[in-house]
Amino acid sequence: MPTPARIDNFLAHVDRMSDQILYREELLEKLNAGRRLRVKFGVDLTAGTLHIGHAVNLWLLRDMQMLGHQVVLVLGDFTTQLGDPDGRMAPRPLQDRAQIERNGAAILEQIKQILRFDDPQLIEVRYNAEWYDAMPLSRFMALVRDVTHARLIARETFQKRINAKRDIFVHEMLYPVLQGYDSVHLDIDLTIVGADQRYNEMIGRFLQQQAGQAPQSIICTQISPGTDGELKQSKSLGNYIGLGHTARDQFMRLMNLADDLIEMYFRLYTDIPLEELMRLLDELGNMPKRLKLKLAYAIVGRYYGHAAAKAEQDRFEKMLARQAQLADMRLVMFYTAKQSLVDVVRGAKAGLTLDDARKLILAGEVEINDEAFKNPDEPVIIATDDVLTIGKREFTRLMVLKLHEFMSDRLLMRPMQAEDIDAVRKTLPSWEIAKYLGLPKGEENDKMAREVLLRTIAEPEPKRELIWTVALRDQPATVIGVVHMHREAGLATENIWLNEGFHTGGFAEEVLESVNEYAFTRAGVEAVQFKGAFSHAASPQEVAAMRRRFNANPTALMPGQKAPVKPKATAGAGHWGFNKETFQRNRRQVSVLSDVQLNSLGHQQGNVQGNPEMQSLETKQRRERHKRAKSEFLPTAPSATNAAAEDTRRQKLQREKKLQDEAILRAEKSRNDPPKGPKPGGAT
Repeated sequence: MPTPARIDNFLAHVDRMSDQILYREELLEKLNAGRRLRVKFGVDLTAGTLHIGHAVNLWLLRDMQMLGHQVVLVLGDFTTQLGDPDGRMAPRPLQDRAQIERNGAAILEQIKQILRFDDPQLIEVRYNAEWYDAMPLSRFMALVRDVTHARLIARETFQKRINAKRDIFVHEMLYPVLQGYDSVHLDIDLTIVGADQRYNEMIGRFLQQQAGQAPQSIICTQISPGTDGELKQSKSLGNYIGLGHTARDQFMRLMNLADDLIEMYFRLYTDIPLEELMRLLDELGNMPKRLKLKLAYAIVGRYYGHAAAKAEQDRFEKMLARQAQLADMRLVMFYTAKQSLVDVVRGAKAGLTLDDARKLILAGEVEINDEAFKNPDEPVIIATDDVLTIGKREFTRLMVLKLHEFMSDRLLMRPMQAEDIDAVRKTLPSWEIAKYLGLPKGEENDKMAREVLLRTIAEPEPKRELIWTVALRDQPATVIGVVHMHREAGLATENIWLNEGFHTGGFAEEVLESVNEYAFTRAGVEAVQFKGAFSHAASPQEVAAMRRRFNANPTALMPGQKAPVKPKATAGAGHWGFNKETFQRNRRQVSVLSDVQLNSLGHQQGNVQGNPEMQSLETKQRRERHKRAKSEFLPTAPSATNAAAEDTRRQKLQREKKLQDEAILRAEKSRNDPPKGPKPGGAT
């Protein structure tokens, strides 16, 4: 029997981790009764991964094992087929039984990192399909007879659906009953769950009382937000620290933790004594990076040992030093990792001839990451953040553009990553993307928008939804906007958002041409359409110019494409678009540096920067583009001698524009208005 001091230590640990202990006095009586308690831990098998949030429960369960009690591990292979509706506004998709079994095996291995499996008196592993597959319908009807509809719909998740006029399916209402009955079947004394499972386990306590059993006590542990500081940890959102993650993954994810979560993560996910933790926070409270280093060291050390934690800390500190060096280096970009060494050298050193590049290599003057290369004909595999050294003092940072990455004269478009969302939130403060997703303003909808973006980012290839961040090419870390593309059977729907500081100067046009050069040449798109686009990306003048230049009449998109609704009055609103032919005919030939163009110069997807031929192409296109932009969007004041001619020219352009706009509106109105004439049946 454990001593009172050990029981007190356990309860102190529970208080540190828990959101609530339901029926605390009952639990104290059970702990002091001197008998072995059966402590349930149920696991949903929707995914094959556990994270450190689940581990909070597992460490408390291990404490119970150390007090001599038995953990009953319930793997929900039957209930997972239904899906827990908690926190969801729609039912979960049905799960395949074979996948559920694979997930169960993977989860069991992760649990073995923490719980003791060396003594059968301390662990019992059960699958709830054991009793549900064999349960006759008459037994099931007897089980649900005492559970009222009012008790079931009292659940917060169901109340939200009712208020939103969303459906609640019968199998979802039965999920809490089935989870709760696990406690009846296994005669459980105590269950340890996350706070989000409180309702289900209260149903279990009720069913135990109906069955004449002593009802279970319930410890509800605290649920922390994920590493992004928003929604709870989730594999689909990528904001979690997994038990199956390597030591390196755990360390790096913790170093990206939101600053305001540091104290909570220390308290929930480490075993550092609270007194030491308070002292640490007092000393380093204004130095979040140092606190995160200690947090990452503590958590990685808990799962992988302190030798592994020390190795990852040393590696991270070296990486920071390297990043500081890289930040001061000139950046050169390539489209593929496999390159000719000569092309790499010529890309980094502007104006260098082929012969001069070969001489440098043969002389031993070229290194990549401190490794010398002396064969000019040798192909090399480069990676982002490799360092090319020419001679003793010329250092260049290399970058390899990945799938769906591309660039133009001034901009770099890269697929959005989870860590980009906060930068996007800052550069687009009014959060127009949330509006685009049909979500009104509000904190909850902000979180929902983030969740939608994260799920889109996590979509496997081939992606139907593509989201890019737009950054300045000479400042890749500076995000200035976002592009979204939805692909469906050759038709792409697009939208662009840019920070207000970039609504003039032709940036939106540059994005439009870059994205659609990519769409038509590399993404298999035949036509694009815009729905209410560009009002949050460019000035009204620039939007109007783009619509005039491209095919603003969207009926010429794809065969069978329906005509859209009449455009709104807001600049840039309404539906318009163009097909591949129209785009190629009207584009300004902005330097979208694609694989095709690079190959046409005979450089096998070589580098853009530093290449004399490509620089010449870029310079010519940039001058032409800026000349057009200046004349169309930034007109200068006419001289006194030509004022009358300038006024006449401007008035003529205004009349032409007015006539074009009126023609567009008439055409769209005629398509949307019902035809006039006799009604069916001869009515007039």
